[in-house]
Formats: sequence, structure tokens, C-alpha cells
Amino acid sequence: MDFVIRETTEDITSKSREQAVTDARAIYFKLAREHTNFSFKAIGQSLNKNHATVIHAVKKVFPAAALNNRSCKRAYNKYNNIVEGVTDEDVNLIAELKDRIKELEDSKRFTFNEQLYRNLDSDDKKVYDERANLVLKSFEWKKREANRKEDFEVVNCYSRLECF
Repeated sequence: MDFVIRETTEDITSKSREQAVTDARAIYFKLAREHTNFSFKAIGQSLNKNHATVIHAVKKVFPAAALNNRSCKRAYNKYNNIVEGVTDEDVNLIAELKDRIKELEDSKRFTFNEQLYRNLDSDDKKVYDERANLVLKSFEWKKREANRKEDFEVVNCYSRLECF
């Protein structure tokens, strides 16, 4: 109980029905249910609530609280990490690795030049875009010459070794 109060900064012992308080209370009920052998009745009595309130909080309120309330989600994950022996450094390292994986995945989506373009500041992008438009305009003459024929060199390879 003290852990949840400290981490969420909500007084879960109060009778308040504010969203933040009920979310924090749901986190407490869920953690107590997962990490103790106490019954719903005993857990509820610790906060002057009945067993039905605990059941409702664990089944209905907790999933929404874990998704929408950052402090509750952080408190729940932090408590589970402590129980599992995961340190804050481990959590930070995992977050850094996830960020790096995302960067690598993003880098596979774009060519090297696209990545360089994305790293340009707005002035350099403007200059690049102007130059690229000029280059594209210079190729429009190809579109106008419908009868233009391309000449290709024909290469014959008599043996496989001659081709390489």
C-alpha cells in the first residue's frame, strides 16, 4: 500500500472517487492479488472496501488504469520489476535498446540518401528541393520526344567465364 501511495502520489485510503485515485487503488488491488495469498475480502478490508469492489477494480478498472494512467502503469511495472529483481538500470537499458531497434528498423525503410535528407535542417532541405526540381525539369525534354529511340549495346557471352 505504501509503495503505491508513494509512486502514484494518490491517497488510496481516502473515499475519493476521482479517476486518479480509483486507478491507483486498482493498481494496489491488482498487486496485492498477484503477490499475496490474501482473499478479495482481506485485500478490501485493508482499505475499508468490500470484496466486490476489489473484484471490480481488478477486472474492470485495472486494465484501463494500466493503459491510460502513466503513474499507475509506471508503479505497477516498477513493483513487478522489483519483485523480479530487475533494477532501474536494467529498465533504462531495455528502453535504450528498444529505441535503438526502432532506429534500425526505420533505417531499413529509407535509403541512405533519404536518411541524409531527413537529417538536413530546413534551410538545407529548401536548397536541396530547389536543385532537385531543376534537375527534374531538365529531364522533361525526354517526355516530349515520343519518337526518341534508345541505343543499347548488345553483349554476347559465349561462355560463363567471359561474362565475369
